[in-house]
Amino acid sequence: MPDTMIAFLIIFLLVFAMVLIYILRLTKKINEIEIQLSNAMLTLDDEQMKSVEQQQFIESIKQSNQAISLENEQVTKQLDARTKQLQTKFIDLENNLQRIKNEQPEDKLYRRALKMVELGADIDEVMSECELPRAEAELLFSIHFKLNE
Repeated sequence: MPDTMIAFLIIFLLVFAMVLIYILRLTKKINEIEIQLSNAMLTLDDEQMKSVEQQQFIESIKQSNQAISLENEQVTKQLDARTKQLQTKFIDLENNLQRIKNEQPEDKLYRRALKMVELGADIDEVMSECELPRAEAELLFSIHFKLNE
C-alpha cells in the first residue's frame, strides 16, 4: 500500500503542479487584461477630455459668430438708414434743381441769344427770336465781341 500511496501522492503533486501552473498562467493573463483595461480607461478619459475641449471650442466659436452676426445686423441697419437719408436728400436736391430750372426761364433765353450771337445772328434776329429788348441784345453783342477780342 505504501507504493500506491506514493503513486497517489505523486499523481496528486503532478495534478497540483499542473493546476498551480494553470492558475499562474490565468493570473498572468488577468494581469495583462487589467493593464489593457487600464490603458483603455486612460485613452477613454483622454478622448472624453478632448471631446469636452472641442465642445468648449465650438461653443466659443458659436458665441463669436453670434457677436459678429449681431454686429453685422447693426451695421446693415445703420447703412439702410443712411441710404434712406441719402435717397431723400438726393430727391430733395433733384426737386430743388428742377424748381430752379423752372424759375428762371429768362436764363434760357439769354443762353439761346448768346448762342445765336456766337453763330453769327444779327441784332434784329436775336431780338425777335428771344423776345429781348434792343438794349439787352446790344449788351449781349458787346459782351460777346469784348470776350472774343
